[in-house]
Amino acid sequence: MPVPEWTQEFPKTAMEEHVSSDLREGMSHIPFTGARAGTWPATFTQANVLAWVPDDPASAVLSDIVELPPSVSVDDIRAALGMLLARHESLRTVFPAIEGEPVQQVLGVGLLPVRFLPIPDGATPDRLPQAMWHVEPFDHTTDLPLRVTVYVDDGRPALMRLDVSHVAADQAAADLIERDLLDLMVNPATRVVGPPRRQPVDQALDERSIRGARRLDATLRYWSEQMRRLPLCAMALPVRLHADAGYLKATLTSGAAAQAMTKIAARTSASHSTVVFTCLAMVLAWWTDSRTMKIHATCSNRFLPGTRDYVGTIAQEALVPFETDHHSFDDLVRHVTVAAVTAYRYGHYDAPRLIRAAEEVIHERGMYSHRDVVVNDVSAIADAPDNDTCAPADSRIEFAPELFRPEPVRLTIVRLFPRLEIELSCDTRLTPQATMEELLRGAERVLLAAADSDVLLAELAALSRIRPVARGPEWTCVDGNWIDVRAVQRIVEGELRHGTARVFTAPDGAGRPLVAYVTSQDEVNIGELHAACVARLGPEEHGVMTPQWYVVVESAPDDTERLVSWSRQSVLKEGSGRVFPSMGDAGPQ
Repeated sequence: MPVPEWTQEFPKTAMEEHVSSDLREGMSHIPFTGARAGTWPATFTQANVLAWVPDDPASAVLSDIVELPPSVSVDDIRAALGMLLARHESLRTVFPAIEGEPVQQVLGVGLLPVRFLPIPDGATPDRLPQAMWHVEPFDHTTDLPLRVTVYVDDGRPALMRLDVSHVAADQAAADLIERDLLDLMVNPATRVVGPPRRQPVDQALDERSIRGARRLDATLRYWSEQMRRLPLCAMALPVRLHADAGYLKATLTSGAAAQAMTKIAARTSASHSTVVFTCLAMVLAWWTDSRTMKIHATCSNRFLPGTRDYVGTIAQEALVPFETDHHSFDDLVRHVTVAAVTAYRYGHYDAPRLIRAAEEVIHERGMYSHRDVVVNDVSAIADAPDNDTCAPADSRIEFAPELFRPEPVRLTIVRLFPRLEIELSCDTRLTPQATMEELLRGAERVLLAAADSDVLLAELAALSRIRPVARGPEWTCVDGNWIDVRAVQRIVEGELRHGTARVFTAPDGAGRPLVAYVTSQDEVNIGELHAACVARLGPEEHGVMTPQWYVVVESAPDDTERLVSWSRQSVLKEGSGRVFPSMGDAGPQ
């Protein structure tokens, strides 16, 4: 493998020339040296990010522009960046592939390119031109995962832009990097490597230890159990197929909601974020008419051993079960607290193994496992709001185009204090703008109503003014999921080249409420038919599942729209089509 230019060792005089020309030439190469170098397996999270980066490279860059204190010089920048890379191995790591698998290659020496540019006209820390935010993706096989640009004003470093690859740092680590760098620039006494700290190499070795393998097995069991019992599609809604695909972001800012949230958190001993999470999930459940939901919540994983100040990417997702069968709002908040803490214990995993586990569940339940409701808490801890009462009118909702294609519903807790700020990003084919506003206003009403005392959930539902989504008679609830029976029939018919299919909901007592009757001129293998139907499922198929039982009959009845007519036909074969490793094929083929 060729050695990238910035890993070559330069004579000291050349390095000095590079640095001394910072402000004249526009580019500097700052030397770094680290105590450890070599090649190790990638961590689970590094490998996961590297897998999705090609599809969305811009999202894999975490960027920030910070104002530099007047005392910071070019020499301070040079010394601080060199020490930063000495401390944190993730910032001097590249990710080549060996036999098709990514590895982390930690560099012992090298040069970090730093660009120096004049500050754009009119740019201030509060008003930055859009051009300063242009995102340039990383080539992770050759690029260091840190990119630095210094903006110079009248001969003095004034602003610094930091671009960090998501492969090297999650948002928590990016914040740590920024704080660490500012401290190193301002305080020369801190420019030492310091005590040993957990690095991504240590994380990768721990994941592959006996203890790590046991944690992974427990995590896979948890996810499999939850996916087998929870609805796999939270946003099982009528899709406006002829509407233009669009993604919209609505932001609610409310001082009154922040005060109410604080009171509820104190009364229930829950975190402020948990109160908001519960409220947002509750209004979604009311709107979708769901008793239970599967919610994907971003999990920092900073409670794992040695990860509190870990500079690396370790955040993944937790699967949080949300269940509405509780007496009051306070009961629900306390239940969500326990459920979330449990889920976060299993929020670190090997993505390929988890995908394989999910595929088994999808085959068994005959439904795609949707990642359609995602909650991301990026709020920073701040001082509590003043005790002065904020009027309910002290709130606003602002709409803006969603630049990135999110999940069908993404809820982001942006800020808790002094005003609660939450973002709702939606696919407008499922959730139009008027509904987005209704959901946010409903969440605010719930917080205000529950501020001073506990409230029954039945009363809160009325106070929220949330209207359940209207579904037609073709919709029914099967296995805890809302299902469009006509869409299921289209899936089955699409796999029959010379035949007819009708799907019916059988009485619950039959144990298989979604039944497909099939007739075909071709030989029908039920296992192959089920597998083909499952293959048609995907993230765009909302409220669709395969039949739970397939019945192949000799011929179609004259009246093909009645279940009783099909049930009188001569049956050739029947079965579920599912194949379970422990019991073979469930049903004749």
